[in-house]
Amino acid sequence: PIKPVLMDQDLITGIGNIYANDSLFLAKIHPQRLSNSLKAQEIKLL
Repeated sequence: PIKPVLMDQDLITGIGNIYANDSLFLAKIHPQRLSNSLKAQEIKLL
């Protein structure tokens, strides 16, 4: 799922639970969606 990837401090530092939730909500991406299924435009939104 994408949310644990966003919160992995080894990949991206400084993103906590609230920022991960807000970013996913604004980009209209479900937190349980697989990260490898994201399209380039969705990655840009994040």
